[in-house]
Amino acid sequence: MESNFVKTPTFYVMIFLFNPILSTSVGYISNTKYVSSGIIQIFWNITCAECTCKAFIYSFVAWNCINSNLTCLLIQNYSLVDTGVIPSDNSTFFFRQMPSEPLVSTSGTTQSTYTALSNGTLGFLSDKNATGNSWTQESYKYLAMTSTNVTLQIILETNKKDEWNADDISVRDSSLNEHLINGDFESNPSSTNWIINTNGCSSSDASFSNSLAHSASYSYHDACDAKSVTLSQSFAVTSGNFYTISLWYYYSPAPGGGSSPVRMTIAIN
Repeated sequence: MESNFVKTPTFYVMIFLFNPILSTSVGYISNTKYVSSGIIQIFWNITCAECTCKAFIYSFVAWNCINSNLTCLLIQNYSLVDTGVIPSDNSTFFFRQMPSEPLVSTSGTTQSTYTALSNGTLGFLSDKNATGNSWTQESYKYLAMTSTNVTLQIILETNKKDEWNADDISVRDSSLNEHLINGDFESNPSSTNWIINTNGCSSSDASFSNSLAHSASYSYHDACDAKSVTLSQSFAVTSGNFYTISLWYYYSPAPGGGSSPVRMTIAIN
């Protein structure tokens, strides 16, 4: 009787601890690790599953699982001085909250890539991390949790001095089928299939431009001061399927800039 009394509460305590984990979204990037400048707690000789459990129990925002030597590195918080994500064979970077900077950077083209398990912001660029004066690609992976229609949103903010151009926006499934229509803005009119909210900006500050394009003739140009411009398009997703969301941007910084935020946000809602 005494032994049974001890086992019963232990069993229920374990169920209580792990139920929240099952309902929480986790992103990951294979063959990479996150190099943090902050304090990292390290565990040796544990599996990735055990590492994930410790990350949730101790409320860490991210963790590196190094399969080659069974090492678990827990990251408490991100910092602007972090090195960030770097290639690393046999390692996986897991996160409950994504870093605010692009995750993977390669010469000439910046690519932010991570797996999102729920709707919301995929990532954003700003005057602090965007590549200036050249066409640069951003890409993200999205895992649909239900079969439904979702909306891709590209939200542009600037200060009239700095400017954004966006072009060749794409959503492809694992079979490379395209799910957006007129992602290159070459239809007539260029806004075909897009819902565009200029938030009161004049057409001279927020509109389609044929003076700067990544491919063909047109891109979307935003130079509106202190107001956000949103490009939206809905598409169908299938539960359990991955989708690659990509776009090309051209960021034109101006000396001195302005006081308004300069951002490009990519989101799924």
